[in-house]
Amino acid sequence: MRALHPSACARVAPAPRWALRRSRAPPPPPRAAPGPPPPSQDDEEAALLLADLERYGGAAPRGGPDTPTPTPTRDPRFPPPKPQPPSSAAQDALDKLLIADFFFVLAALAWLVAGVGAQAAGAGSGVADAWFLLWPGVFQPAIGLLMAGALASGGMGWWRGRSEGGE
Repeated sequence: MRALHPSACARVAPAPRWALRRSRAPPPPPRAAPGPPPPSQDDEEAALLLADLERYGGAAPRGGPDTPTPTPTRDPRFPPPKPQPPSSAAQDALDKLLIADFFFVLAALAWLVAGVGAQAAGAGSGVADAWFLLWPGVFQPAIGLLMAGALASGGMGWWRGRSEGGE
């Protein structure tokens, strides 16, 4: 066997004496005297909150789950909501129709893109041909309805805002 050079061996230094001494644990805290515990900050805050509730007229519920809670009263600073005029119901129906028509037009556009992509790839499928057959009778009226409905909805909103501002 070949002997190792002394500098090649790692020499472990002995631990200093102060590190070998056992650390002493801190003494246990003194026991509290018997009786009620001193009031904590949370108890003081809770008492202050209850005093504030009673001072402002809203008594805190003190009963169990069977105690009825008081019904909240409406804040007099805010006016009651106004009933919607009948034209609002018509505008809501028009908006729902426009949303459905918008998604129909988007589906038609996706169909067109798929058909053009298939023709560009050289697959002679009838996807684009079927779309072109439906273009004049289905898709053009759907786009026209979308444009006319957007103009009508904007006009109804403008008219309602003008009539509310004049009151």
